[in-house]
Amino acid sequence: MPHLLRHPTARKRTATYGFDRAVGFFVNIERKDMLIAEYDRLRPGYDELNGALRFLVEHGFLQAADIDEAVRLSPVLLPEEMEPGAGRAAEVIENLRRAADPDPELAPAGAVPDEEES
Repeated sequence: MPHLLRHPTARKRTATYGFDRAVGFFVNIERKDMLIAEYDRLRPGYDELNGALRFLVEHGFLQAADIDEAVRLSPVLLPEEMEPGAGRAAEVIENLRRAADPDPELAPAGAVPDEEES
């Protein structure tokens, strides 16, 4: 399930991001409902989760320092307990990790895990 991230200053820009088995981690940047930039494994320079985060930094949706802070604080704080920029970055990282992890314990809220066959 893709997630929506609004640009912090450019009100008409949004990023849709997530994970898809065919294209891996992906980010689509839109302005006024027009696709203006894409990141996925079909593009040159694909670098998994780190590349998706760098792509969001390049387009101004996140700050590199906030990502570093989120990674440092995530083991001890929830995103809502962090400074706003770091909390925003932590939430994006968590969403991407959960989207890519087939472990039902890490599935997005509301997802129904597959039942094991007996």
